[in-house]
Amino acid sequence: ILYLFYYINRIHRDLQRFIEAFKNQDTSLFFNISRNNKYYKGLYNNFNEIIKNFRLVRIEKEIEHHFFRQTVEQVGSGLLAYDDQGDIRLINKAALNLLNLERFNNIINLDVSYPVLSDTLKTIRADDQHFLKLPVRNELKHISVKVSEIILGDERIKLLSLQDISREIDKSEVEAWQRLIRVLTHEIMNTVSPIN
Repeated sequence: ILYLFYYINRIHRDLQRFIEAFKNQDTSLFFNISRNNKYYKGLYNNFNEIIKNFRLVRIEKEIEHHFFRQTVEQVGSGLLAYDDQGDIRLINKAALNLLNLERFNNIINLDVSYPVLSDTLKTIRADDQHFLKLPVRNELKHISVKVSEIILGDERIKLLSLQDISREIDKSEVEAWQRLIRVLTHEIMNTVSPIN
């Protein structure tokens, strides 16, 4: 009876340690399997196997998270994700460089520097696309803002891509001016020919 009481208490104590470790996400717990514990060998093997698998899953999750973060940082377009309260969940270097900002935590922080962008972010809906003119570093930039919406659990996250299209607009304006000059040159030459 004493041995039975001892074994039940020990199993109870080990189960409690195992559950506490899981609750605290502690993957360093290890149950020692020795010849003295031959009655617990199967149980301890299973505990150790579960802890090992849990550790591997956590490592894989951290690797995936790191890979995702590095990928987002390498994207050339600015990426910005925020929730319904306006709290920034993700922002990459390209977005910060485009807006000439160090960091900000909520889209309300944009009210001072970029009120037009801030108002757009508050009202923009999924699959919308806007073209804004923003003064950045004493230069007027044309920004394309495209939105998609992601639902994570019970939260809605808006993911924005910010792209500077100033070069493309400048290039198209130059091409338009060149076409206009060609047309004007042609028209002037046509009217001058009879005079010649």
